[in-house]
Amino acid sequence: MMKELGAVEETMLIPLYARAVTTRSGLFHDPCAVRIVEALDYNFRRLADRTHVLGSVFRTAMFDEMLGAFLRRCPRATIVEIGAGLNARFERVDNGVLHWIDVDLPNVMRLRRQFFRETRRRRMVTSSVLDPDWIEPVIRAGGPYFVIAEGVFGYLPADHVKRALTLIAEQLPTARVAFDTTANEGCEHGKPVCPGLRARLAWECDDPHEVERWGLGYRLLESRALADLTPSILRALPFPYRSALAVSHVLGWKIVGSRLNLYEVQRRGA
Repeated sequence: MMKELGAVEETMLIPLYARAVTTRSGLFHDPCAVRIVEALDYNFRRLADRTHVLGSVFRTAMFDEMLGAFLRRCPRATIVEIGAGLNARFERVDNGVLHWIDVDLPNVMRLRRQFFRETRRRRMVTSSVLDPDWIEPVIRAGGPYFVIAEGVFGYLPADHVKRALTLIAEQLPTARVAFDTTANEGCEHGKPVCPGLRARLAWECDDPHEVERWGLGYRLLESRALADLTPSILRALPFPYRSALAVSHVLGWKIVGSRLNLYEVQRRGA
């Protein structure tokens, strides 16, 4: 099944491996990631680049924190994870009353179902983000809605990103939508996103306000550089990591152009 993964689908293994490695070292807590990595027949050593490991886990931790803040205000919300991959975000943030919908492509979802199960509050939907069929179960679950797409939109051409965001805006008015962007300065154009993998970024976004200018009804609420960790995450880091960050601000890693963005969909005419 691993051989069936496409170039972009394979990138889900980068954050999976990052969560497993940092869980073993005590930097992060995701025992599901450790279990999955140990079960998969895959050469994870090709992903053992320090930049990508730490960059991926910091991104995940910051999205978890962003979602956690929303759930404290709206505990019974419906959360949609687009490009769920092998992420165990539900296990990390579940408050016992939320509703959750994982969305991903067929090859990925077949693999995901080996490790995760649907429940009364959790569904797994096989779909492309460009296919409107995934929206129906989300609407049935009821709002308020929080849509998260970690490490997804950068692999789509800009017109596909616009199509996906248009679908969300039209069907889930007032939803909160979180996704990361990478500026041209933060990546080497035309080169694989990770040594050993084939996938390349298709959409580079130098300014997250660009999405507002598309006229789809999105308002940028928050945008944080990946290198700019929140105080709570910094406090949780072991001392050697805090020292390294303080001395060289993420050691000049190539995550300088990565940003985590939170948008609100505004009702038309609002």
